Amino acid sequence: RASTRMPSVAVVKFGGAVLTDKRQRGVVDARGLADCARVARLARDAGASLIIAHGAGSFGHGATRRTRATRRTRRTRWTRRATDARGGDAVAAEAKACGCARGGDLRDAAFALGVDGTRAKVLELNRLVVDALRDAGVNARGMTPWREGWRTRGPGLPETSGRDEGRAVLDAVRDGVVPVIHGDVVEDVAQGTSVLSADTIVEMCAKWAMEEWPDECPRVVFCSDVFGVYDSPPTTRIINADVTDGDVPLRVNETETAVLLRDIIVDADADASDGTRVPWRCARASPLARLAEAADAAALDATFAIDDAIADVTGGVRAKLTTAIAIASYLPPGPPRVFLARPGAFAAEPSRVSDHALNAILAFDARGAPDDAALNNFIGTAIARRAP
Repeated sequence: RASTRMPSVAVVKFGGAVLTDKRQRGVVDARGLADCARVARLARDAGASLIIAHGAGSFGHGATRRTRATRRTRRTRWTRRATDARGGDAVAAEAKACGCARGGDLRDAAFALGVDGTRAKVLELNRLVVDALRDAGVNARGMTPWREGWRTRGPGLPETSGRDEGRAVLDAVRDGVVPVIHGDVVEDVAQGTSVLSADTIVEMCAKWAMEEWPDECPRVVFCSDVFGVYDSPPTTRIINADVTDGDVPLRVNETETAVLLRDIIVDADADASDGTRVPWRCARASPLARLAEAADAAALDATFAIDDAIADVTGGVRAKLTTAIAIASYLPPGPPRVFLARPGAFAAEPSRVSDHALNAILAFDARGAPDDAALNNFIGTAIARRAP
């Protein structure tokens, strides 16, 4: 076997919310897709090995849901415990709202037609993402979970997570190819079908990478249409998010009231591998409108709230945060290696423009040492496993 070190491995998720307009069925967000492709190209130019998973956004969620809408809001304190590391809330959301996710008999013609339609739409988006990456100069290859034979054993739970199942992904990375995997409807050994979300795929790929290259601890970066995890739903839209020219930096509206959770700490003794809940706390936060004012989270009078009003059959923001915290619990204690950020040029101040999703991918050198300056200036949510 080749060396157990694969330089600078990063598992990156492009969220459906940044790739598509989730309020319009099957519509790509031109700025978001271009920003994601640019991040991948610059990361590859800098020597990073990438594994990319992406959500379905408006290409998939509308196809898999039933007609009724759902709204889920939850409020807790900073020191709340994460939900089931296997995505308990995501499972409940799937089973309640999504026909493909809660299972069915593929021998039933009507049900099979719905599954085929959903698979066609998510594959359509995958091709658009791969084409954008190739146009940007990235050697990308699309991968479809159900065609790879990946299966679940209940909504959102992979049947297996051994690296033999991910051999095609790992071999692609070794060959210098960027595998691009999409959330999909897959066979479920317990209920016929289920949705294998991109968040779950990210978790699977991170585990495969750690097993394949034990000397190289991967970074995991969740790219979304927001700058990270907020204490409450944002009250304003990101300025310039609709401007397709990626050189025009994104900005936060000065009237925005949400607070960005900058640093999340996971208990060093935590381990989500057995499906238990993982305790976490926010150590540092900043008002979005005043990002230079990073402060201890305890000094801010805020609660942690999630609003999943937009259709998302895989659990929305809560599931993404749960997955990110679970992944951090598997990694060795130390500096943060799991990040949530918005791709694209962002101006926290008029004179300071940076792409923080790219910074998260490149925050460590080839030896795995952190770039402290990059981490301190990072605008997003960084998650680390450290002693309490």
